[in-house]
Amino acid sequence: MSSITKKGEIKYNKIVCIGLGLSGICLGVQLKRKWNFKDMHFYDRNENYSGTWWVNRYPGKPQTLPLDYTKGSWTGLLPRSNEIRSYISGVVTKYNLEPHMTFHTDCEEAIWDKERSLWILHMRNIVTGEKFIHECEILFSAVGQLSQPRLPAIPGIETFEGESFHSSRWEEEVSLDGKDIVVIGNGCTQIIPEIVSKAKSVTQIVKSAQWLLDFQNPPFPRALVRALETFPILARAFRALLFITFERQWLLFPMSKRGAGLRKLAEDQSKAYIREVAPVKYQDILIPDFEMGCRRRIFDSNRAYLKALHSDNLLLTKEAILEIKPNGVLTNKGFYTADIIVYATGFQTNKHLGLRVKGENGLWLDEHWRNQGGPSAYNSLSVAGFPNFFTLYGPNASTGHTSVVLTVENAIEGALKVLSPLLKGEATKIEIKKTAYEKWTTRVQTATKNCVFFAGGCNNWYVSESGWNGTMYPWSQIHFWWRQRFPHWKDWEYTV
Repeated sequence: MSSITKKGEIKYNKIVCIGLGLSGICLGVQLKRKWNFKDMHFYDRNENYSGTWWVNRYPGKPQTLPLDYTKGSWTGLLPRSNEIRSYISGVVTKYNLEPHMTFHTDCEEAIWDKERSLWILHMRNIVTGEKFIHECEILFSAVGQLSQPRLPAIPGIETFEGESFHSSRWEEEVSLDGKDIVVIGNGCTQIIPEIVSKAKSVTQIVKSAQWLLDFQNPPFPRALVRALETFPILARAFRALLFITFERQWLLFPMSKRGAGLRKLAEDQSKAYIREVAPVKYQDILIPDFEMGCRRRIFDSNRAYLKALHSDNLLLTKEAILEIKPNGVLTNKGFYTADIIVYATGFQTNKHLGLRVKGENGLWLDEHWRNQGGPSAYNSLSVAGFPNFFTLYGPNASTGHTSVVLTVENAIEGALKVLSPLLKGEATKIEIKKTAYEKWTTRVQTATKNCVFFAGGCNNWYVSESGWNGTMYPWSQIHFWWRQRFPHWKDWEYTV
């Protein structure tokens, strides 16, 4: 059976997922592995799968914990992005997922048909402009939290005559050799070491500091690689050890006496690292004035970033940017000529879902979230009034201490557990009860106030100006796993 069947001119599958990053691919794998389920289809606006690992190709693309060490392709604990893409490609091939995929396609809006208990998806091919309808019983959003680049509101930004781009939309064809490069923002500790040796000059202009962690990432010994490949039980044990190591980091986040003590110890270690490795002239710029965990911590893999700051052709400054000119950047203390400007300025976190969804009562999801104060989803998965709709890596799914891969796996485990009556054909509709949703939302926002990312003395993208946390999970990943592994069935309502 084709992965897209047709009802007249309208396409149909039981399950449709928007987004083909790690979340979407993991969903496809689990549906095939655990359910032998094939009546599904996946869309992505990019020309290929892998999500952030496909789009973000800037030099030194940040590494992540793969958490699958049965494969011998990893060169280190934190593999490079090309290794991640290669691994994902192997998974897609192994589970024959590509026939279920369509690329270069946006979901312009998804509307719930209450009478038929179906989602009506208005799709558009972004290359040809062709529009079509795809209906499904169950809709997953796997578009991710950080997908829309944010450019700074700097006067004159449109007047720059050289090359300019956001770090997440790196233009690989642009040569860096012998160029004057200005990097705006500090979301670029991986970029700087990669470009400084090629450029004539690199000027990094930052507003604030980040806590830097000394992280050694040596190559895997070949003997270890062979052992992990040969003995899956050893690979699972290695993964468990890594999980425990990183999960202990959660103890830094609560605003408790123990948490404060652990943060102080970690901050002292970070300061000592910066003072040992960084140039003296930059140390005041590099050491934050807020508590560790208030913003995302940065792993300085093999000390590459701080070592790069010793380069004669590099300048790090906190000067305030006044204006961008056709040939450079004007600050309150001087002018920096630029052939290339790189914006390492993060993402539009106010666009949490990036997908227009209209629920059972005719209310748009973004409007619903605005009315309640910000984004939320029960167990990061489901919103009352939006039946048969699940978000993967949705509101309050992020952690500041462990791998997103594990979070995604746990979320899919939870979603497929509560969806089992629909997958078996025993029910046609599932919805989180309004009382359970509201209770969960209140619980998350209350717990947030006891976390360092709320009360640690900084502004961040985790919490809005009004104090709403739509991003971070305010408990440990073990807690998240438990919630997904053992659903509170009474919180869900099924229709046969």
